[in-house]
Amino acid sequence: RTKQNFPCLLDGCKQVCSSAGDLMRHQQSLRHRPPQYFCSGCEYGFTRPDALKRHLNNKPRCRAIH
Repeated sequence: RTKQNFPCLLDGCKQVCSSAGDLMRHQQSLRHRPPQYFCSGCEYGFTRPDALKRHLNNKPRCRAIH
């Protein structure tokens, strides 16, 4: 079975992903999009809600404020 590559074609990006799902996640990254989800504790921005949730799970101070 041949391995497929999924290159990012946005903004001259050179990232190559191994699956279509990885490519979609990459294209939602801070490199290509402004953040839409913000932590109330530290004001850090995220492009995906799951990234904010992971941040809150790993940062008890932020979770307490959020």
